[in-house]
Amino acid sequence: MNRVRNVEMMLRFSATVLTLFAGAAAILAGEKSVAETPTDKPFSITISTEAQSVKAVSEVAIKIRLRNTSNQDLIVTAVYFDGIDGSYTQEVHDKNGNLVEPAVRQGGISLRTAKQILKPGETARGETHISPQYDLSQPGEYVIQLSRPISDDPKDGVVKSNKLKITVTP
Repeated sequence: MNRVRNVEMMLRFSATVLTLFAGAAAILAGEKSVAETPTDKPFSITISTEAQSVKAVSEVAIKIRLRNTSNQDLIVTAVYFDGIDGSYTQEVHDKNGNLVEPAVRQGGISLRTAKQILKPGETARGETHISPQYDLSQPGEYVIQLSRPISDDPKDGVVKSNKLKITVTP
């Protein structure tokens, strides 16, 4: 029981460190909001996957397209830890609309960062993994959506992706 609690505490700490690291990376990169008002969306997010149906033991990888919809250059940073792009908040719901709780992860954490400047109209492509963070071993339908902050100022809000439906089979 103590081991599970220690793992949970380590995961919470890791998530906090990742959030702080991503924020610091954005500040150091000189990211600023390109939105004129909080309702302007300087980018759009589209997600997809190669297979809409996967086996319960399969890895679920999500392809991400982030498109600069503004008329200014956009600095896009990414912080990866163990295949998960921490620049995005992942939401996974079951077929009844209930939020799926993140899984307890074990093992070490590897960090990698990336930075890209997108001209107006350009698209950045990336990938993130859902399986390490969420237990999708139970057969059923799941809906996945990603979101990303517009800037380091929470008042600017977030941009949400389309919703992606995945069916997990035994």
